[in-house]
Amino acid sequence: MLFGFEIDRRLRAAGSTAASVVNHPGGALDSLTPSRPPVHVHTTGQRLGALPAGILLQGKHIAAWPAARAVLDPAVWGGQLWGPRVFGLRGAPRPEPVRGVLADTALAARLWAASVELTGVNPFTR
Repeated sequence: MLFGFEIDRRLRAAGSTAASVVNHPGGALDSLTPSRPPVHVHTTGQRLGALPAGILLQGKHIAAWPAARAVLDPAVWGGQLWGPRVFGLRGAPRPEPVRGVLADTALAARLWAASVELTGVNPFTR
């Protein structure tokens, strides 16, 4: 995530129209996902066993919403973090505040420098 925010800062500084948006799916459980015949069909026991987890978690089909929204929604802009609405675990996607370690631009710059040193690649130099 930290790397994704640093890429967005560097893209903006370079005047690029590309953006980096970070997202997370929250808590996803396969047995809360609708069956996908003939690929995968959940048994009644699997579905019933997943019901208690459904209080905090969601199916994989819903967990994909933040990524889809980050890519397709024209209201999304770079440098945002998208995740589920309820406790960061489930629900419709929304932008979340970037705070704590994720907001540490000095740490992000050190991460970037380390990656350039290890790979020898810096896409922002010619």
